Amino acid sequence: MRPFLLLISAVVLASCGKLYRYERFYDIPMEGWGSDGPLYYSYFNDDTVSVVDIDMVVVTERLPLDDTLHVFFDINTPDGMVASCDYTLPLNGDPGPGGEHTVRLVESARFRRCGNYLMTLRCDGSTVNIKAVGVIIR
Repeated sequence: MRPFLLLISAVVLASCGKLYRYERFYDIPMEGWGSDGPLYYSYFNDDTVSVVDIDMVVVTERLPLDDTLHVFFDINTPDGMVASCDYTLPLNGDPGPGGEHTVRLVESARFRRCGNYLMTLRCDGSTVNIKAVGVIIR
């Protein structure tokens, strides 16, 4: 019985690792986030098998009722390719815990190469009442 309990304990401890593959947040100054302030996220990938999701998380304070955030998202791959998308995130709904608004940037993707991936978020225009902006790879 004792070896069985040790095995169960080892499995539980092994599964208590980090929650995300990557998580990085930038604090946004009180004057806001503008189009002249891109945010850079660098992720080193060593897993070409697993499927991941990439989310943008925006932590807000008080917002006007009709505020939205329009962003451009680029991923530069280790072999020099660039993928670009743009997104509009409505910030007028109820945020999640801690004032977080989340938008899925990439769903069920696989990093096909090992190496450094540079991700860039650029805001279209400027916005205030944002405390932080982050990227999470799950």
